[in-house]
Amino acid sequence: MAILRPKFRPILTIRATASCPRQTMSRSATTENFGTPSSPPKPPPIRKAKKEGDISSVFTSLSGAAHVELPPRFAELKRTIVGSSEDAQLRLRQSFADLLEAIKIGVAEIRSKGDGIIPEISFAELAGGRVSDAWKAEVKRRGTIVVRDVVNDEEALGWKEDIKAYVKSNPQVKGFPSDNKQVFELYWSKSQLAARGHPNVLAVQKALQQQLFHTEPSVPISLNITLSYADRLRIRHPGDSKFALGPHIDGGSLERWEDEAYRRCYEEILQGRWRDHDAWDVGRRVNVNSDLYHGASQCSVFRAFQSWLSMSATGPGEGTLRVFPLLKEASAYVILRPFFRPSVSASSPDFLSASSWKLDLTSTDFPNSVMGMGQELNDATHPHLRLEEGGMVSMKLVNPGDMVFWHCDAIHAVEKTHSGKGDSSVLYIPVVPLTTRNAEYLAYQRATLLEGIPAPDFPGGAGEAGFVGVGGPKDIVTEEARMAMGLSPHAEWPDPAAQIAIFRHVTYSQLQQPLRAYTPLKVDTLGSMAGSRSRPLDEEEPSQYRPLKLLKLEHGSVSVDSASGSTASTTPDLRSLLDLSDVIQMDIPSRVQRISEVLVHHSRLELKSDGVTTRYQVLEAEFYLKDPGRHWDPFAHGEEEQGVAGRWYFHRAPRRTHSLATDAPLPRKPPSGYRGGTRKGLDLTCGGPFMDKTAKDDKAIQHDQHPVTGGILLRTLRRESDDKVISGPSLLVDEIIARSGASGLKDLVDAMWAGDSEAFACSSADASRSTSLFVVPFTPKPDVALPQLFTSPRIGLDLSNPHDAAARLEMVDRPYRFFIQPRLLTANGRGHTFLGVFQAKKKMSKHSGARLVAEIARTTGLSESAAGRYMQFYLAGRETHIQAYVGEKGKGVSGSPEKLLKMMGALEKRRMDTEEVKK
Repeated sequence: MAILRPKFRPILTIRATASCPRQTMSRSATTENFGTPSSPPKPPPIRKAKKEGDISSVFTSLSGAAHVELPPRFAELKRTIVGSSEDAQLRLRQSFADLLEAIKIGVAEIRSKGDGIIPEISFAELAGGRVSDAWKAEVKRRGTIVVRDVVNDEEALGWKEDIKAYVKSNPQVKGFPSDNKQVFELYWSKSQLAARGHPNVLAVQKALQQQLFHTEPSVPISLNITLSYADRLRIRHPGDSKFALGPHIDGGSLERWEDEAYRRCYEEILQGRWRDHDAWDVGRRVNVNSDLYHGASQCSVFRAFQSWLSMSATGPGEGTLRVFPLLKEASAYVILRPFFRPSVSASSPDFLSASSWKLDLTSTDFPNSVMGMGQELNDATHPHLRLEEGGMVSMKLVNPGDMVFWHCDAIHAVEKTHSGKGDSSVLYIPVVPLTTRNAEYLAYQRATLLEGIPAPDFPGGAGEAGFVGVGGPKDIVTEEARMAMGLSPHAEWPDPAAQIAIFRHVTYSQLQQPLRAYTPLKVDTLGSMAGSRSRPLDEEEPSQYRPLKLLKLEHGSVSVDSASGSTASTTPDLRSLLDLSDVIQMDIPSRVQRISEVLVHHSRLELKSDGVTTRYQVLEAEFYLKDPGRHWDPFAHGEEEQGVAGRWYFHRAPRRTHSLATDAPLPRKPPSGYRGGTRKGLDLTCGGPFMDKTAKDDKAIQHDQHPVTGGILLRTLRRESDDKVISGPSLLVDEIIARSGASGLKDLVDAMWAGDSEAFACSSADASRSTSLFVVPFTPKPDVALPQLFTSPRIGLDLSNPHDAAARLEMVDRPYRFFIQPRLLTANGRGHTFLGVFQAKKKMSKHSGARLVAEIARTTGLSESAAGRYMQFYLAGRETHIQAYVGEKGKGVSGSPEKLLKMMGALEKRRMDTEEVKK
């Protein structure tokens, strides 16, 4: 069979993407959004190939790398996470003490039960759905499972013998340890391909996803579809003591605290409520970046379970797996450990007592956490787990064809010495559900299969390219296995029974687009079973499987093509529109509308760093303006730095400029530090006049004369190179920092930008800067309709603050949030988005009732039932009084679609009543 290499050569030039949420894409429940492409899809973002290496590249205990003290920003990270509230710190101390007692009890139970503590089940029982609630509860507590007889013994043993022959035919294969290879850098042997695609393996993966994990229907993930992830294999020899992989957790280390999406997975733990932590709710994991530092062997996908399939009869003492079977307690301890340090020496009899551990928010210490490495643990760094004193238990006896699964947060290790008589052999085959990030990875992985080089998450190099007997697409024969590997489209994407919102947001073709990123691939028919035929990858597909270039929206609108337009002089001048100093009060709303149109449709953000240019389209933003005479917005920051239009303003901690009691000016204070954690944000300033950038400071702004201050908060961007959606002000700032190569905001603004925060390139010197972020003009293609621009109230506002209550009541529902492509805005503000679309539809649509609800659902990506509930919330609110949402009763309203929409309904009723009185 002849296979031509991909037209693109992405695998040799792979670059890590920044930490950010990815918008999940999937097939719509109908075909109304399908169409014929006018050009091939764009490839996903380029990934930089990782350095050559082996499994020791990810573990300092195997590589011998020295532990390096972390930079000062990690101390600030601790303070940002915990906060300065005494109540929050007290809750954390009390929670830690409670946790230590629970661990003590749990370790005693582990010592008592031994390997009998690990739950097990047969493949027949699991696949047949014969699973009790008690068994599931025990699995969720332990985080580890043995599934018996997934594959028959003869088949599993046959795979091992074929692998041995494959290694013998290719002695140049890399492995660890290098002088006695046992953990092989092999990903594409025919045995591995056969095992990953075995129908029973795929069935058990899917069953575990469905039986044990859960999430909200709106979360973009499918637990009904599993993807194939290429991983290594192990054939450990008797007597070996070099592959002594100590206790660790995969999926990054520092990323658990540093990546905001990752940190949200442990929100309850960090709030002092560790017992409320649910490790089986996968909703918060879909946007996690577990590889911030592009580690040589760090996993960048979400693996619900890690697992292996045994190719030998192996029991305790025979070089097998060890686990710490207290999942919730272990997760809580690992997450909280950096925030506490002992006040006595390790030799003290009170060393493990909770009273001997104090809150630590000043040091940069994150025990055994190293950039770009896995999270390792030992009795010195994590002493309460008693890892070497009965906390870890060796895996019970397994036979060829059995599989062992452990939760992605589970602490696990490998026995230090193989004291048995036979080999201890496994194929690593994790459980990977369908998410957009995982699907994008699958595109890269498929290309590495075709090249025969290491899978993208693993150390690079030539790999198995040119190996004798290397596997390929022809060796993946069943249609289900080919779908899991991204070689064939899923016949049921979406699965109608899944009821997962991922399938209601965007079309299947868009989800399929990253899986076709390396086409055209001139591949002959790849073979099949039972007479069925797999379609060659370059063969014409039915229209419903063609990748779409444009996403059809309501009223026949389509999204703007991401190709860069020209910068013709006819593009509206956004910079001049931002100066609101001469706009009369009644014209401010129309100016805001015009600014939003130009920013979204006729502008792009252009980020340059070391010769690389990245362009973004604004999908969502919010307008804030504070002017005592014309437009008093109590929700606006009102910082002096926002008094000059056309600049970037990264959010800082509040700095009061006027007395709350008298409104008299307070003594001028220097700028405070930048917001950190989830409080970060970026505004394009507006309101006051422009100022010559050659001025050394903003003395032109008269502090004692109440300057006009304003900003346009950027909430969601679309990266044009790969259509990735970065949603949320804080994640958006993280993207800019990462793409600029900065260590933080201070480094970016003060060092890289040299303090120049101008948002528009006004000179050749600006354009020649090595690192910059500018707004540039953009001209849409004349034959492409612009997407409809919607408006809604701003996100996160309520009426709980008693100060300036009348102004808050007036401004809380102002339609100052503007957005396009509402299907893509799934991170926050679903109630706000519904309200904006509803207000637009009821004015323009000829439908009402159920048909109007259906139209709103199609536009927003909500289910019709959710859209119907939202409609009822809003209508119910019109029967209530606004005082039900003022003061203490109004706290948290914005975070609840029901409360928010009821409040908005009450505000609408109040406005209608006021107008009636005027009449």
